[in-house]
Amino acid sequence: MAPALTKRFTSKVEKTDGCWLWRSVISTGYGRFWVGGRGGRYVQAHRLSYEDANGPIPEGLTLDHLCRNRACVNPDHLEPVTMRENILRGVGFAAANAQKTACPRGHPFTSENTYSWHGHRNCRTCMDGRYIPREPKTHCAKGHEFTTANTYYRQDRGPANRNCRRCRADAGARHAERMSQ
Repeated sequence: MAPALTKRFTSKVEKTDGCWLWRSVISTGYGRFWVGGRGGRYVQAHRLSYEDANGPIPEGLTLDHLCRNRACVNPDHLEPVTMRENILRGVGFAAANAQKTACPRGHPFTSENTYSWHGHRNCRTCMDGRYIPREPKTHCAKGHEFTTANTYYRQDRGPANRNCRRCRADAGARHAERMSQ
C-alpha cells in the first residue's frame, strides 16, 4: 500500500489485543475501504490488509477469518483456503451436515454405506430398503388410540397421514365455543 493509503487505512482500524476491528464502512459484516479516488472502488478491507502484509492471495483461494470476526483486518487472523474449506469451517447448514457421522436413522456414513447424488450424501442402507422400518404408532400425540373407528386418512396425502377423529372433534368443539362467544 502507498504511504498515504496506509495512513488512511490505519486510521479506520481499532487494534485490540487480538482482533483489529474495522471502524468504517461495513457491508454484510466485512469492512470496506475506498481506493482509487474519483472513479475508484470499494475493496474488502481484510483482503487489502492481508495482501499488504503477505502479498497476493493465491489463485483459487479465499480468506478465512480464523477468529470468526468478519470485521477483523488483522492479517495474522486470516488464512487463504479453498471456498469449500472456508464453508466447512463455518457454522452454516453445509458445515453442520458435513459433521454428521450417521444418517437420520442412525446408519453410519462410511465409504461403503454412503453415496453422493447431486452433492448430497445418501445412506445406501436406507436407499436399498435394507433398513428395519419403525413400528407404526398406535396412539396419536394426545394419547388417543388409533382404532378403525377413531382413525381417518386425508385423501390428498394417502395412508401415510393418519389422523385422530377424537382430536379433530375436540378441535371442532373448541372452535365452535370460540365462535359462539
